Amino acid sequence: MTLTRRTFFKGAAAAGAAAMLGAEAAGASPWFSPLAPEQAHAAPVEEWKPATCPACHNPICGTQVKVVDGVAVEIKGDPNSPTNQGRLCPRGLSVLGGLYHPYRVKKPLKRTNPEKGLDVDPGWVEISWDEALQITTEKLKACLEKDPRTLFTQTGFGNEDSFKRLIFESAFGTPNGLTTSGPLCADHFGPMCTKGTKVDRADTERCNYLVIMGRSVGDEWGLAHRNTKEYVDSVARGMKIVA
Repeated sequence: MTLTRRTFFKGAAAAGAAAMLGAEAAGASPWFSPLAPEQAHAAPVEEWKPATCPACHNPICGTQVKVVDGVAVEIKGDPNSPTNQGRLCPRGLSVLGGLYHPYRVKKPLKRTNPEKGLDVDPGWVEISWDEALQITTEKLKACLEKDPRTLFTQTGFGNEDSFKRLIFESAFGTPNGLTTSGPLCADHFGPMCTKGTKVDRADTERCNYLVIMGRSVGDEWGLAHRNTKEYVDSVARGMKIVA
């Protein structure tokens, strides 16, 4: 018998019914027991659990998540974290909103409209994981049979250094890959070519007078650690800024 989602739930329901019938046969009611009133009015179980913020591709901020009866209801920065020291940026604070958002993607999506354009509806439809894997397998097989180099990979923001991605590309035999729009952004491309660092930074924690030319300091520094933390701390201690 093949185990599927449907057969699993059918089996679980049958097992539950059998358990209730067994309890009734033994003279006990599955619905009414001495513990039922206490359980019905039991106080909710609340606990704070340590976690790491997943909201950006540099996930080094420590968090604490409040869980009530198994449901995450609140998130805050972990004051014991050496990186963000209890702070969270707007993205970190909105993690729970994404977790429970009614329009979040929960299944693979397939494009049904081949026409493309800014105002063209791609016609996304939900498909099963089996169908998504089958489509992917067929496409990869076709690339491998023709020439492995016909495969071009592109990973999402935050997976630039994915160990699995590097192994997959090498094993498949293609050198063609692009990580994300990040390598095309001057904020990353410039420092990589000139200084060998992915993101340039200002030494604001030791700065008393900061002159900014050609950019602003604000939304794009939306992290709760490093640049933003040092910038906010420097402003608090009296650093002067000229933009």
